[in-house]
Amino acid sequence: MNAQSNLLTLGTYCFQSHISVIVNWEEVFLAQADIEQLFSSFHKKLTEIVVPLKRVSKRQLKMQFKPWIKKGIRRSISIKNKLYKRYSITKNDYYFSKYKSYRNRIKHLILLSKRSFFNKYFVINRNNMKETWKGIKQIINLKTTTHLKSFMLRSGNVKITNTKAMANEFNSHFANNRNSNNDKN
Repeated sequence: MNAQSNLLTLGTYCFQSHISVIVNWEEVFLAQADIEQLFSSFHKKLTEIVVPLKRVSKRQLKMQFKPWIKKGIRRSISIKNKLYKRYSITKNDYYFSKYKSYRNRIKHLILLSKRSFFNKYFVINRNNMKETWKGIKQIINLKTTTHLKSFMLRSGNVKITNTKAMANEFNSHFANNRNSNNDKN
């Protein structure tokens, strides 16, 4: 695969570095004096790079993160999908039973392949704790939180986002409400 056809599977940093290597931007920018011509030449160059890129589906990206699913298993999955499609068109029980037995065999093969992959992975990385924990997290599907939600509080027309100021506002609100509730009783 060449660099251009694989850009969509790369991250933002890699994409930027590939774009800077593929095109000599100085030639594009120095050749134009007018801002509209500059933008149109930039857009033209970017389009030349991005349009011919290979489209990658979510399913294909998902398969790339499951290295234990090999080529043979992928072929079997496509056969399984064809069997299901044939069943959904005909609604014949024969095709459904064939689909079910094929599906169950593939599930078993995937389970064996995954087990074998992680056994090899942990043997190779037995002295590397970071990689070992990465493998454990991948097995148990541990999701890491990347960011905390930010909260906002309105006091009259003022928006409060600072946590200390929010706490003080809550304290004063409930202290005032407590005094007003005591006065009513």
